[in-house]
Amino acid sequence: MESLAFEDISLKTDEVPDLQFFDTTDGDELGYRHYPASSEENVLILLHGSGYHSAYLSPLATHLATEGAAHVYTPDLRGHGAETESRGSADYIGQVEDDVKHFITHIRQNHEEASIFLGGHSSGGGTAIRFAGGEHEQDLSGYMLIAPYIHHDAPTNQADDDAWSNRIFRGSLAWISVICSVLVYLTISMSFHSICPPVCEMARKH
Repeated sequence: MESLAFEDISLKTDEVPDLQFFDTTDGDELGYRHYPASSEENVLILLHGSGYHSAYLSPLATHLATEGAAHVYTPDLRGHGAETESRGSADYIGQVEDDVKHFITHIRQNHEEASIFLGGHSSGGGTAIRFAGGEHEQDLSGYMLIAPYIHHDAPTNQADDDAWSNRIFRGSLAWISVICSVLVYLTISMSFHSICPPVCEMARKH
């Protein structure tokens, strides 16, 4: 089974915001990037997939913030990122969700009146789904899922394991430009709450 060639991803590092840090409940520091927007109405916390870190979400996050759709925050999840001390691991089941909950609380301090949305790509989308259905669900205004990884038998996966890893990732990158266009249009004509259904419907038709 081929692994995802994350080392082949080309990023313009001068356009990626510097890492900021927040303290977790167990005393660790986790990094995140902030893409500021002109409007204070919406905040999107966007979770990356496994095996890499938040930098690859920069094109999408930059576009959303530049168009004024939302302030976008992209945290490096526990066990990921250049600054992590223990790669790919957590101390207990549910610790990542605990981190997300704490990060939402941290971000809300700077956006007390904003609607906060949680989104994710690949396993980050799976994390968002678990968060939505678990004990950590807070007063979030909605969720945005990009090719979420749910489980190995989910209909969102390819039947061929080799095709799964490559098609999900490449397809997700291709959809980023489509999603950006839809998001910009929708934020002009309706509230941010209505983003997910039209995007999902478009995906089903293709």
